[in-house]
Amino acid sequence: MPGRGHRKRILPQAVLLKKGMTLDQIGQGARRHHVVVNYLRRSLGQELGGHISPLAAYDANTDRFLVLDVSRYKYPPVWVKTADLYAAMDTVDADNERRRRGFVLIGKEP
Repeated sequence: MPGRGHRKRILPQAVLLKKGMTLDQIGQGARRHHVVVNYLRRSLGQELGGHISPLAAYDANTDRFLVLDVSRYKYPPVWVKTADLYAAMDTVDADNERRRRGFVLIGKEP
């Protein structure tokens, strides 16, 4: 999800961990790269089964995505290696006619 051309890039992981994001930065990221993932929590070392959460950022230096878990009371935002996230999405969803999990691209600026 790196930025393209003249567009601003999402902040690197080190900056996000230290400073967080402004509301404007979150809005820019959502307009450009709003992705929602359906993944198997157990594959990432968490409890329970499948889950759906938005991705907030990608850090190319560490090849990790920031998953903003919608159950923040139990699971805070977490940086996940790309290969681990892909493996967690590439699982069977028993509640959806045994189809594979995956992601949905909600919207993207032209």
